[in-house]
Amino acid sequence: MAIACAVGQFAIPGYSTLGEALVTDTNGAVAFWGPGGTQYHADGRRIGRELLTGLQGESRLGDCVRQALTGNSTTEVIYHGNAVYNLLGDPATALVTPDTAVQPVQTPSTLGYDEWRRLTFAPLQEALSGEQDDPNGDGVNNYLAYALDLDPLSEGGGFGILKLEQGDRLRLHLHKRAGAAVAWRIEACSDLAAADWQDVTADIESVETTATDDTMSTDILSLTPSAHANAPVFLRAFAR
Repeated sequence: MAIACAVGQFAIPGYSTLGEALVTDTNGAVAFWGPGGTQYHADGRRIGRELLTGLQGESRLGDCVRQALTGNSTTEVIYHGNAVYNLLGDPATALVTPDTAVQPVQTPSTLGYDEWRRLTFAPLQEALSGEQDDPNGDGVNNYLAYALDLDPLSEGGGFGILKLEQGDRLRLHLHKRAGAAVAWRIEACSDLAAADWQDVTADIESVETTATDDTMSTDILSLTPSAHANAPVFLRAFAR
């Protein structure tokens, strides 16, 4: 923390101020708090006092910063004093003192629909973000776009068959969101020109799910299309 003018300025190309240098240096600081321009010394003292008070009672750095700003916003500090200070670093940084029990952070292994919606749609697009909405008109609603990792705002695209294993039975590897409820329908035909597609979902013998990464998984469908056992077979998959 530095209560001095301009030490938190970070927007000058080709020039690093003290705060910027401390945060970007490998052996520097986790975070830096200071003004990005000129400030009145009396205001800085008051803001710094509020920040230090927060450091003794809060568990996250961002909460201390909020206390430092809101605690002075309606008292002795003029608005300029609050506006000129900035935090270089992650406001979610946990504050650990010698008497603080360190608890592991529990992070979800899947991305829920509400979180995906928040990350995908801008605030002004809230009316388009319902599970059954179809913003790009491609026939895939938002829930399926979430489940299949598709972009609901862009045209084109589809979910991928990652791999097709052929042996005594066929094994389709289909990509989907971990934890998302997806029902697959598989169709097969032996003549693409005739497009004699037949629903062979009933021929699925087993479904095995494996993790792809932290948020995605792969459904492996094993099947033997009975109607096309002795002919070349073409498959297509649908999700619902």
